[in-house]
Amino acid sequence: MKNYAVTSGVPEVITGKILSLSPISIRTNQYTKLSSSEIVVPEHLSARRVSVTVSGETHEAVAASPLSVGDSVFLLAEAGGELYYLLGII
Repeated sequence: MKNYAVTSGVPEVITGKILSLSPISIRTNQYTKLSSSEIVVPEHLSARRVSVTVSGETHEAVAASPLSVGDSVFLLAEAGGELYYLLGII
Protein backbone atom coordinates (compact mmCIF):
# COMPACT_ATOMS: atom_id res chain seq x y z
CA MET A 1 0.00 0.00 0.00
CA LYS A 2 2.74 2.45 0.94
CA ASN A 3 4.48 1.92 -2.38
CA TYR A 4 1.32 2.85 -4.30
CA ALA A 5 1.09 6.21 -2.50
CA VAL A 6 4.78 6.87 -3.11
CA THR A 7 4.76 6.07 -6.83
CA SER A 8 1.40 7.56 -7.76
CA GLY A 9 1.65 10.81 -5.79
CA VAL A 10 -1.90 10.22 -4.53
CA PRO A 11 -2.71 10.11 -0.78
CA GLU A 12 -4.21 6.80 0.28
CA VAL A 13 -6.34 5.65 3.22
CA ILE A 14 -4.76 2.62 4.90
CA THR A 15 -5.36 0.69 8.10
CA GLY A 16 -3.07 0.00 11.01
CA LYS A 17 -2.95 -1.34 14.55
CA ILE A 18 -1.74 0.70 17.54
CA LEU A 19 1.32 -0.92 19.12
CA SER A 20 2.02 1.73 21.79
CA LEU A 21 0.63 5.10 22.88
CA SER A 22 3.52 6.96 24.50
CA PRO A 23 5.21 7.43 22.16
CA ILE A 24 2.65 6.37 19.59
CA SER A 25 3.62 3.54 17.26
CA ILE A 26 1.43 1.91 14.61
CA ARG A 27 1.97 -1.21 12.48
CA THR A 28 0.44 -0.84 9.01
CA ASN A 29 1.37 -4.23 7.63
CA GLN A 30 3.69 -7.15 8.31
CA TYR A 31 6.80 -5.10 7.50
CA THR A 32 6.01 -1.44 8.28
CA LYS A 33 6.05 0.05 11.76
CA LEU A 34 5.42 3.81 11.99
CA SER A 35 7.03 5.88 14.74
CA SER A 36 5.68 9.03 16.40
CA SER A 37 7.73 11.25 14.06
CA GLU A 38 5.78 9.86 11.09
CA ILE A 39 2.28 10.09 12.61
CA VAL A 40 0.14 13.21 12.95
CA VAL A 41 -2.47 12.72 15.70
CA PRO A 42 -5.43 15.16 15.79
CA GLU A 43 -6.29 16.87 19.05
CA HIS A 44 -9.56 14.96 19.54
CA LEU A 45 -7.59 11.67 19.59
CA SER A 46 -4.91 12.94 21.99
CA ALA A 47 -4.87 13.30 25.77
CA ARG A 48 -5.15 17.01 26.47
CA ARG A 49 -5.85 19.60 29.16
CA VAL A 50 -9.21 21.33 28.91
CA SER A 51 -10.87 24.12 30.86
CA VAL A 52 -14.40 23.44 32.05
CA THR A 53 -16.68 26.11 33.49
CA VAL A 54 -19.39 24.90 35.87
CA SER A 55 -21.67 27.36 37.67
CA GLY A 56 -19.28 30.21 36.91
CA GLU A 57 -16.19 28.38 38.22
CA THR A 58 -13.47 27.33 35.81
CA HIS A 59 -11.67 24.05 36.43
CA GLU A 60 -8.82 22.32 34.62
CA ALA A 61 -9.33 18.71 33.59
CA VAL A 62 -7.50 16.12 31.51
CA ALA A 63 -9.44 14.60 28.63
CA ALA A 64 -8.09 11.10 28.09
CA SER A 65 -7.27 9.84 24.64
CA PRO A 66 -9.87 7.43 23.25
CA LEU A 67 -7.04 5.39 21.70
CA SER A 68 -5.91 2.07 23.18
CA VAL A 69 -3.11 -0.35 22.36
CA GLY A 70 -4.53 -2.91 19.92
CA ASP A 71 -7.05 -0.53 18.33
CA SER A 72 -7.40 -0.75 14.55
CA VAL A 73 -7.21 2.69 12.97
CA PHE A 74 -7.55 4.49 9.64
CA LEU A 75 -4.56 6.51 8.42
CA LEU A 76 -4.18 8.85 5.48
CA ALA A 77 -0.80 8.17 3.88
CA GLU A 78 0.63 11.39 2.49
CA ALA A 79 1.89 11.18 -1.08
CA GLY A 80 5.56 10.33 -0.69
CA GLY A 81 4.93 8.15 2.37
CA GLU A 82 6.65 10.46 4.86
CA LEU A 83 3.66 11.42 7.03
CA TYR A 84 0.58 9.52 8.09
CA TYR A 85 -2.48 11.33 9.45
CA LEU A 86 -4.44 9.35 12.04
CA LEU A 87 -8.07 9.68 10.98
CA GLY A 88 -9.91 7.59 13.57
CA ILE A 89 -10.62 4.26 15.17
CA ILE A 90 -12.19 1.52 13.05
